[in-house]
Amino acid sequence: MAQNQPSSAIAVINSDTINIPEPGIITSGTNTSGAATTLVDAGQDFLNPATNLNGYNIKGGDVVIGAAGAICEIESVDQTDKTKLNLKTPGIAAGAYEIYKGNYQIQGKSSGFTLFVGTGGPASTLKVETVTGQTVTLKNIPDSSFIPVQVQKVFASGTTCSDIIGLQ
Repeated sequence: MAQNQPSSAIAVINSDTINIPEPGIITSGTNTSGAATTLVDAGQDFLNPATNLNGYNIKGGDVVIGAAGAICEIESVDQTDKTKLNLKTPGIAAGAYEIYKGNYQIQGKSSGFTLFVGTGGPASTLKVETVTGQTVTLKNIPDSSFIPVQVQKVFASGTTCSDIIGLQ
């Protein structure tokens, strides 16, 4: 759970299917694949024996964010090609990417985030999923607001607020 004084933060990309990932880039590079649901980076070795030696372990459920702000989830590491990841739809375009640890459900709960909303307004809405799995829509969120609810996801549909930061 996030505390009263967060120690890490991540810019939130709204998604109806993907939880806010854990702060801190695991690895980054350039995707050279022409297929949206495949990430290929000749400079990487995503297989577990190699990544564990480097202090991280890429696996299904981790999150890829493309340079254009697209977000998708890793489906699996390709066991026949150490430079290839299989991505869930919608995938990402070729170009720069960053990989983050997914915000996994552990014993039915994620670690959760307190939110800072940079841009809201009188008719704004913020649709979130709490760490207990409840869907809540908050209305009329002012600019520069802290949201004192532990959330694991900010929905794309039903959210008009922007410039959202997840604090942990």
